[in-house]
Amino acid sequence: MAFGPEGREVAQEDIDAITSVALDYLEGYVSGDAQRHARSYHPEAIKRRYTQDDDGVFGIVTLSPQTMTDYAATETGDETDGHVEVFIDDVSQDIASVRVYSRRWVDFLHVVKARGEWKLSTSPGIVATNQSPSPDPTPAHIGTYALPGLRGQISAAL
Repeated sequence: MAFGPEGREVAQEDIDAITSVALDYLEGYVSGDAQRHARSYHPEAIKRRYTQDDDGVFGIVTLSPQTMTDYAATETGDETDGHVEVFIDDVSQDIASVRVYSRRWVDFLHVVKARGEWKLSTSPGIVATNQSPSPDPTPAHIGTYALPGLRGQISAAL
């Protein structure tokens, strides 16, 4: 068992499943594996992207899981160095908050446990071109992972 904020116990299997959702979401997208990306989503999920339009005005664009999966199918890999960091900030019963940083994206994932499976419910994000990831100074390191051309670490602030 891992211990969450305020002494709440969080099962290691939940931490592993939440981590898998974050990795399926990001790695599936950047590698062009649309099927892997799609399995991260709850059927009623919403993706929101804070972005700049052609006139330079920032606003929120709402995308469906199907649209995101279609985009993922066109990806051929992260054009940057592939550095990725995943932080599980909190788990409370059947909801979790997760941050994902890469050179290209910043995503705050809201993950829910529905019918026994952890799935992505909402994901506000922003394009972060040429920015370094912004790691939390206090997370506990859980492990590392690697894909061809992609490297990263998994941490949890639990």
